[in-house]
This record gives sequence, structure tokens and C-alpha cells, in this order.
Amino acid sequence: MKIRKGFVSNSSSTAFICLVCGATESGMDMGIEDAEMAECKKGHVFCQSHSPTLTNDEKVAWYLEYDKDLSEEERKEILENPDDIDEHISRDYGISELLYSYPKCPICSMESFTDTELLRFMLAESNISLKELEAKVRGKFNSFDEFIKFLEEKEKN
Repeated sequence: MKIRKGFVSNSSSTAFICLVCGATESGMDMGIEDAEMAECKKGHVFCQSHSPTLTNDEKVAWYLEYDKDLSEEERKEILENPDDIDEHISRDYGISELLYSYPKCPICSMESFTDTELLRFMLAESNISLKELEAKVRGKFNSFDEFIKFLEEKEKN
């Protein structure tokens, strides 16, 4: 258990980290819309600038799936007027609801990869465990600076 000394606030601090570019936004009582980010159904968080553009049909599909309480008449009206979907979303939920369950994801669609997933792939492809890789790095380099210098040289090429 952590024991804190000094001032402790009851306000909640939130942080969002983009899995595409690594940008971080944080603040007190911040929502994903405030951070200009979005999150897919699988929990991948990404900057709105990385969000694939949604067609009206995709927004309609999200809306109909998201709002299970729509009457048949409301569903029919939305399907017949897909160009009005932004008004429905804004009026009934606000853009933040869409951003918390964004139907298209640059990671799920394999447009972008997280460093962690790429590392996992390389380890699996090379048939080596993370512990074995760490031991290999420790055996090859005498210092962290030497290791970083090696990486920077490789990245230049």
C-alpha cells in the first residue's frame, strides 16, 4: 500500500497515450475528446488525426449498434437519412461517445503497429524469448550508451 504525505486531491487525473505516435495528453477530469484522441472497441487509443475517416454508413452502423433502445421507426428514419447521422450523434450522445468506441482503428486495421506488437512479432519470428534477447544485448555491449550508439547507427542506415 502506498502512503502519501502532504496534499492529496480528490480530483481525478487522466492520461491518454497514442499507440501510433506516442503522444501523451493528460489533465484533471479530462475526457478522450479533450485529449483529441479516440479509442477502438479493443482498447487501442490513438490521436484523432490518425483516426480513419468514417463514412456516413459506418457512423449509421455504429449508431444502430450502440443505441439498442431505438424504436423500429427511429431505426428506419436513420437508415433512410444517413446524411443526417452527425446530427443524431451530436444530439443524442455527443462526439465523445463515438470517440470512446471508434469503429475503425489504425492498429486493428494494420495501418499502424505498436512497438510492442512489432517486438513480439520479431521475437516470435526469430524464435527467441525476451529474456534470451536481453542476455544477447548484455553480452554484446559493455554499457547502455554503447547499446544506444549502436541502435542510432543502425537507424541511420
